[in-house]
Amino acid sequence: METIQAFGQRPGTRDTTLEFVIHEDRREAMSRLPPTATLFTDGSVRKGAVGIGVAWKRAPETHSSQYERERARTLPRDWNVISETVARQRDSNEYVAELLAIHKAFQVLVEEPVLPKEVTICTDCQAAVLSIQRPHQQSGQYVIQAILRAANQLQDRGIKVKLYWVPAHQGIRGNELAHKYARLATRKRLTPNTRVEQVRLRSTALRVGREKILRETAPTQKLGKQLSKIDKALPRNHMVKVYNTMTQEDARILVQLRTGHVGLNFYLNRVGRAESKRCACGAGVESIAHFLFLCPTWREQRQHLRSTMGDRWADLSYALGGWSGRRDPITRKPIDGQKSKWKPNIGVLKAVVQFVKATGRLQSGGKGREVEGGVDAGVEAGAGAGVEREVEREVEREVEEV
Repeated sequence: METIQAFGQRPGTRDTTLEFVIHEDRREAMSRLPPTATLFTDGSVRKGAVGIGVAWKRAPETHSSQYERERARTLPRDWNVISETVARQRDSNEYVAELLAIHKAFQVLVEEPVLPKEVTICTDCQAAVLSIQRPHQQSGQYVIQAILRAANQLQDRGIKVKLYWVPAHQGIRGNELAHKYARLATRKRLTPNTRVEQVRLRSTALRVGREKILRETAPTQKLGKQLSKIDKALPRNHMVKVYNTMTQEDARILVQLRTGHVGLNFYLNRVGRAESKRCACGAGVESIAHFLFLCPTWREQRQHLRSTMGDRWADLSYALGGWSGRRDPITRKPIDGQKSKWKPNIGVLKAVVQFVKATGRLQSGGKGREVEGGVDAGVEAGAGAGVEREVEREVEREVEEV
């Protein structure tokens, strides 16, 4: 497992002479590209593998045999390239693949006995350039530290290295070759080079662990009848972000409506705090759907909510931020889109809360009262996701053991 230190570069370490160049204009970046002494790098993550490619133009009088003879290949027009499988996809990501490719280019330079005074390494990943320029606590830190050590070795030899961003897929020969051979290194059944240090990224381990736990708990997680009915995207953390945008009072109201533990007669009667589950309007049971969409008592207060929901009016799942799972009768596609990409309509949720507050039905001193046994009065905005937040806490605990 990757260890992330408190510093990207140890305090007191001398600064390298690395120069970092990122042009805002893509055409300018291409026009100012140094014509000689340039290495191009690229990383690829696919088919279970992480691959890197490094391409550089060989001078007529030099040879590439010094750079991993079994992997370096001589291409037409004096181009050399390194194609290498460096990690498993489950242990890394595209960003670190780009860093590993840049580090390989530095290794090529360090092992070369004769170099010009200025050399340029090109990458099409701006994030990688910025991370090397300003290292901090982040996944992939170990690669950045290795790059800076190599840069110091070149500095000792009086060699200045420039890290240069180039736009991808613009017909730049070196960039296209690096991209091609990085992808070749991620073909099926290729295994990582055993001489490359295998480090599992902390961020990747967290993601894999979270996905594993959610897959295992999804069929059995006890979410309660109301939550399971209105939000079939659970258990996921899509509501946590919503609660983070709300005040404590607003989050409490929404949690009550989503869990069904709410000061309406259908619930109060069930817990022995109301004689009848029927609404005072006499039109039926005072359920959440009746309260939000049907009760004539609150016709005036719900005008804004109705206009905000538009053609999704009276859809309880949509009103409470849930993925309904229902399909369009014609296209047969989910009306809420893919479950994994579901995002509640925050505007609708705020309109629901505004309606509830306008009625005063769930507030102390109103026609109803908060349910003491429903939602903890200490629920805080950002932590009031109930069962949903508990899933997140379980993920964090379990991932530590991955």
